[in-house]
Amino acid sequence: MGNEISRRGFLASGAFFATAVALSSRTAHAAQLRSTLPPSAKATDTPLAIEADDDGVLTILTAEGTALVRIDGFALPQVASTSASVEQDETSDGEHRIRIAYEMEDPAYSSAATYTVSGPAVSIEFELSAPEGAATTGAKVHRELLDPDMPDYMLFPAEIPYPFAQWSRDPRGGVPYLERTGDAYFLTWNSGQLSAAFVTPPREARPDQPHHVSYPFESTDRFPQEYVPTPLTSNESGGWACSFAFRTEAVVGESLDHYLAAEPLIGGALLAAPDLAVDVTSSQTFNLFDEAGQQTFNIGVYSNAAQTVSVELTVRDFDGTVTHQSTHDQQFDSPSAATIPVSVELPGPRSLSFLEVVASGGDSEVLARTTAAVIPPHEFGPPDQSIVGMGGFPSSPAEGATQAPGFESHEEEVTLWQRLGVKHLRNNWLTAAETQSLGIATAFQPAASPGQYADDPEGLQDWYDRAFTLGDHAGISHFELLNEWNLRGDGLGKGTFAEEYTRGWLIPFREEMDRRGSTAKLNSVGLGSWDPTFMDIVRDNGGWDVLDGVAIHPGRGNLVPDLDPIGTGPDTYGQAWNFFGAVRKAKAYLDEYGSEKELWLTEVYAPTKPNAWWGDDERTSADATLLTLALTMAVGATGIHWFQPYDGNWSEKYGVNHTDGEYHYGLTHVDRSPKPELLSFEWGAQILDGAEFLGWIESPHPDLRGLRFRNAEGPFWILWSRQDGYLVMSDHGSDGFYPQKEAWEKHTEGTLTVQIPTEGEIQVSDTIGRALSVAASAGVTVTAEPIVVQGALDPDSLGPDDVEGKASIALTDVSVAMDDADLVVSGINGSEKTMVVRIEDVPTHVTTFDVEPGEFTVTVPDVTEADQFRIFTEVFAGGQVHRAEYYRSVASPDPEPTPDPTEPGPTPEPTPDPTDGPGKPTPTPTGGPGDGGTGSGGSGNSSSGNGGTGGTSDGLPFTGLNAAGLAAAGGAAAAAGAAAKAASNRHKKSSTSTHETGTPLNAADNPTNDNTEGTNQ
Repeated sequence: MGNEISRRGFLASGAFFATAVALSSRTAHAAQLRSTLPPSAKATDTPLAIEADDDGVLTILTAEGTALVRIDGFALPQVASTSASVEQDETSDGEHRIRIAYEMEDPAYSSAATYTVSGPAVSIEFELSAPEGAATTGAKVHRELLDPDMPDYMLFPAEIPYPFAQWSRDPRGGVPYLERTGDAYFLTWNSGQLSAAFVTPPREARPDQPHHVSYPFESTDRFPQEYVPTPLTSNESGGWACSFAFRTEAVVGESLDHYLAAEPLIGGALLAAPDLAVDVTSSQTFNLFDEAGQQTFNIGVYSNAAQTVSVELTVRDFDGTVTHQSTHDQQFDSPSAATIPVSVELPGPRSLSFLEVVASGGDSEVLARTTAAVIPPHEFGPPDQSIVGMGGFPSSPAEGATQAPGFESHEEEVTLWQRLGVKHLRNNWLTAAETQSLGIATAFQPAASPGQYADDPEGLQDWYDRAFTLGDHAGISHFELLNEWNLRGDGLGKGTFAEEYTRGWLIPFREEMDRRGSTAKLNSVGLGSWDPTFMDIVRDNGGWDVLDGVAIHPGRGNLVPDLDPIGTGPDTYGQAWNFFGAVRKAKAYLDEYGSEKELWLTEVYAPTKPNAWWGDDERTSADATLLTLALTMAVGATGIHWFQPYDGNWSEKYGVNHTDGEYHYGLTHVDRSPKPELLSFEWGAQILDGAEFLGWIESPHPDLRGLRFRNAEGPFWILWSRQDGYLVMSDHGSDGFYPQKEAWEKHTEGTLTVQIPTEGEIQVSDTIGRALSVAASAGVTVTAEPIVVQGALDPDSLGPDDVEGKASIALTDVSVAMDDADLVVSGINGSEKTMVVRIEDVPTHVTTFDVEPGEFTVTVPDVTEADQFRIFTEVFAGGQVHRAEYYRSVASPDPEPTPDPTEPGPTPEPTPDPTDGPGKPTPTPTGGPGDGGTGSGGSGNSSSGNGGTGGTSDGLPFTGLNAAGLAAAGGAAAAAGAAAKAASNRHKKSSTSTHETGTPLNAADNPTNDNTEGTNQ
């Protein structure tokens, strides 16, 4: 079965190890984390006892007298307890109960806790009285673990926290999601013979410290630096309370075994004891398979009662076709968990399957989901021919980190990177030897804060020593010096800490690199978005010359990746968080001030927070991922680091929070099953490996977009349509909720039929790399979901011959030609209103013209030489952005020989009638009200009911121009010569040439902008 990554064990290829060796399974690897004995050693309850001393310190012991935990105080971020006293200590009905009152630093607060032991469990009830309006989040109970098992990755004793979760649905609709219902903090004693857990309500928010460590708390010197989070809720008396427990039943060890076997829903159910729970997993880590065929999936079921549970499994492919459906009954004689193995046929040769299991028993019905992918292995080239990298958090921690490893072994994770074509890492997750043998370039990002070490030169030297030691050990190629300082202080575009960064960190760090003889390159602080203000200050203070590259984080929300917004101020629809605009502007900046410098995109993502409009849903995330990789290469960036491989959070590797977008940036779900974007990521890495960008598709249709590349197999195109607009989920409401569609449901409406110029057979693949069945003679269907066209493409073609389909904006028949140093642009404004047409010679340098309805010719004087010119206009209306956009290349005509002034000049040819024959320069598209026809001076294919642009609401039927027609139109434009300049003056109201520095677009801003600049409303 090839290089499948198996939880039950697999062989690593010789490319990684000198000889192939058997690697531990995911379950076996997880067992190493706890240094434990087999599960049978934990199959009994451990009765507990409690006692309190005169200072109110509570100790939890085994019944035999072995002390396990001390609890010593309570705190909120703003106030902590200072002393304690025992108010009650009694035994009744077989339960020992101790009540302790805590005196707080502020007498306006009071707190008490009741500890009750019953067999192998201690229940703990904290109460708090606080002033009205006081903040009550971030409550902590301080505790000290007494000689527990301590893996070598821990700095001091700590629990391993995992969430309880269940699949839920929002009553407003949308997709189901994992909802956190509690937390378990596991720990063991006596080499795993005693398993215990603190069981608490769910966290209020993501922690701000790494997963699996004890968190420093510096409220008072009295408290040890360890705590248990204890979220508070209001109680009937008007105060606040939190209930949690310390448990040592046999079921705790069984629960931990399920977590470590990557069956978290059943692991949590064993402790939370809901009526019913279900989960579905496979034997393969990441649920990735090399080839199609029968695979076994395990349905885990928990029942809290003796009953028969009916389980239905449904499997769908990426098109929504049901490929498997089966029903299974499981009998339970007592509260327990069971596993039902089911064989499922996974299609191939490349596929994504969605598995949903629904369990019914008694009055309860629950569901669970996962995904599985078939991806044939591909051999990727070396790092210097790839842009593809990974950032975020790995399961295997970097050297010097205090995080525990995750369920996945280091070898499994490395195999995943190789499978996905990852050739660059943002941090030091490999050794120098691994970097060399794997062919993966490694970087390192030292972290520090403004003002840190200002009065501590020894601390700064230690910081240098650690950074260079870790960098050398990983054999890094780059340092990325610090992170997003431009967002601190007054925020983006203010440069608050730019001078300190340059003088206090950047220049001294380069000097330290030189002193130590480091051969690594030095990249700038990772800038949040693109921030020229910050970078200007770096240049002004001498930092530019010490940099080898610039790192940026071009984040985006529900804007498609290829939108570079043209907002012009705070009152328009724009803001800074977009991908294409930020990257193009950063690259233009580097080209202006130092083209030899590298551009690295070190935090890039397609977020998939469930039922939220600010981001992508799971299907559009696949589109966005493929385009993001392709656009990165097209712009000329050196490399890209995908933000993180998995859902979860850097501080909670398996954390669940459906309300916090930070938990949804991965290529996989939190259970490590593949999202659609993982397949797009691998597919993009594959086709772009060693590729060369040739240019943008030169299309006759205003909504067809495309990029042309060449790799070792020949030229290929990536095509997509923007008929549907540039905003995802644009019909959202005023809050953050949006009922997303299922990932197997197509979201697109607009369709184009594209005739591909070929010299033989072509192959067409969808966004996730599946081959599509096409008949090239009938045209290729193009929607908002990108396709890849490979095979016998005409190597000389700049774009398709013909395109059919409705146009969102009636800017058509666009052609360009050179007249000396001037660019002549011709086309048709098929609307009934003035259009703002933008013409770009080099990125961000734009000349704008107000173009009246009808045929037009405008002239851009003294243009900068460019491989391709970009001509576009934009409409923002009804909450959606539409653009008519064209890329055009042009060759300057050879100069005519200077005529002899004594010889008579040639007789001018008569200008052809634009309605006659093949020389017609501006063919008129058909359609519009009453079929439109041709109006005075241009086409009459628009009405006032469609936004004045030829179809922002109902679309304009468009048959397109073929290549010959475009060439003829361009030739006619060139022949126009000086007459074109006169036409330019006749057809325009104004002409301005500017660098686009306006605020980029955000759909959350005012959707009813009536600014005439760029709106065409």
